[in-house]
Amino acid sequence: MLAFSTKESSKFNIVVTAINLATILIVLLAAFPHVDSSNYEPFAPKGLTGLFNAAAVVFFSYIGFDTVATTAEEVKNPKLDLPIGIVGSLGVCSVLYSLMCLAITGLEKYSKIDINAPFSEAFRDIGIGWVGRIVSVGAVAGIVTSLLVNLMGQARIYMVLGREELIPSWIARIDPQRSTPLRATMVTMCTAGSLALFLDIEILSSLVSMGTLFALGLVSLAVIVRRYHRSGDAETFWPVAVRVGVLLFGAFFQGLAFELKWHPVANAIFLVVWLVGTLSLTRLSVAYEPLSFSVPLKPLTPSLGVLFTLHLMFSLGRGAYLLFGSLQVVGAVGYVLYGMHRSQGDGPVGEVRMSKLPSSEDWRGARSERDDRKLMAGFAGTSDEAVMPGEWDVHVGRPKPGVRL
Repeated sequence: MLAFSTKESSKFNIVVTAINLATILIVLLAAFPHVDSSNYEPFAPKGLTGLFNAAAVVFFSYIGFDTVATTAEEVKNPKLDLPIGIVGSLGVCSVLYSLMCLAITGLEKYSKIDINAPFSEAFRDIGIGWVGRIVSVGAVAGIVTSLLVNLMGQARIYMVLGREELIPSWIARIDPQRSTPLRATMVTMCTAGSLALFLDIEILSSLVSMGTLFALGLVSLAVIVRRYHRSGDAETFWPVAVRVGVLLFGAFFQGLAFELKWHPVANAIFLVVWLVGTLSLTRLSVAYEPLSFSVPLKPLTPSLGVLFTLHLMFSLGRGAYLLFGSLQVVGAVGYVLYGMHRSQGDGPVGEVRMSKLPSSEDWRGARSERDDRKLMAGFAGTSDEAVMPGEWDVHVGRPKPGVRL
């Protein structure tokens, strides 16, 4: 379906998501009248360590939200639509996750929950087994939607990598009849299927959570660097690098101290180091401020993202680190031996130096990313489909002369 049509896949996803949401509402309405409040005692039987360990393992449940960002080229106004879609869906799903957790732990004592079929067995124990059968339908619908979104996003990641020639460029080609990344979708099918076939689910879930946390931590760090460092400006590099280094040092060792159960004073010291590094960023001048959507409470919000992701990564255990590190080595070797040389050569992605930039009067009619591309294409002498988002000017939020094609 993903290879056939993006539009049809979207329609199918809407239908299956509606089934999934209806199932969740039925489960919540059936469960809460039978909740026994005594089952919530103790509320956190494994303590904070148990909470963080569990949160780190199930973090892959949130992988679909960042995957949405890979569809930026297919959205009418990505600068506005994507943040609204990601943050909105993240908020709704977080509330539903919490309600489902309260429902199952209220129906059954945590020590008696069947890990293979928790809701089905819990409803059967209280005499309403028919709800358990609805849960099975919803579980299948949830798996389908998760697979659909993640496979779609991964295919587009492969497409971008192929476009940059970090992997073979034929993967990035769009099917002329279906207008979908057919080859990238087939590669995704093979790689994802192989991982699911050969890896144990516990290892795979920890590995996926580790990769997701690592990626989101890097994004949080990139928000900080992008805000205070202007690309190619050596004067802003070292002040930002030193402060980010202090921030990372505090966040890294705070997570390590908590996981290894060091003295509480050590945790407090490293938190203070992290906070000092974060607050010191406010002494720097802002080099970039997006026009349409901006992360609130900068630099505290992205710095908290770095702190939390590192904290959760330490909760995944040594095995996840060894496997993740091994895969990073494989990726680095592949980049050094293949991608680094191919991406720097002549390929479908290059640069055009524009002798003249659009004036402020030219920009007045541009209301979206698509309008920006059309305007830049006119000055570059190419089609708007060939214009990729380039480097944005600090003051006017528009591409600099080196627009990428």
